Amino acid sequence: YKACREAGFKVILTGEGADELLGGYHWFDGDRRIRPFLAIPQPIRQLLSHLPLPGSTAGQRVLTHATRDPLARFALWHQVASPTLLDQLINRKGREDRQENLKNFATSASFAVNSYHPLNQFLALEAQTRMVDFINFEVDRMSMANSVEARPPFLDHQLWEFCAQLPPEFKLNAAMNKVLLRRGMKDLLPTAVTNRTKQGLATP
Repeated sequence: YKACREAGFKVILTGEGADELLGGYHWFDGDRRIRPFLAIPQPIRQLLSHLPLPGSTAGQRVLTHATRDPLARFALWHQVASPTLLDQLINRKGREDRQENLKNFATSASFAVNSYHPLNQFLALEAQTRMVDFINFEVDRMSMANSVEARPPFLDHQLWEFCAQLPPEFKLNAAMNKVLLRRGMKDLLPTAVTNRTKQGLATP
């Protein structure tokens, strides 16, 4: 945003919302890969997680501890520590409070998560949690700090209503994420752009 301001731009378009809308984050694909293993007993999944299989540390954690409950699984993907380590760091009262907070969120959420396809369950949870309290907050703070107005076209409510009706394979499949966006832009952008893997921009 500082570079935009120094270049003389006062209003810019940003890409926030595309990953939440069309399954762009790695945990969406990771969960797609792990879900078939949930039918396997947990002790066997724990053994599988120690094999030299491709996947992130978070993926190994989810494979070991995940259940079919979408909210609990979503929380596992975003935990910094393993459940075992959390049990050592947080006392019983803290663990009970955390579980109660998760239950309250699930009860008060404005969507019937359990009625959705597993991908759409995660997209809905992402939109109601990280996007609101982290992604949008971060963009607003950084853009305003540099006197730049950031406009996110992917957060248009009509676009969200349209994409909510699309089959999951229009968003994420075994070959790519953000399927609709990549295919829609294939005649407008170079192949190197439309086929590029996601490159995250983590901030301190």
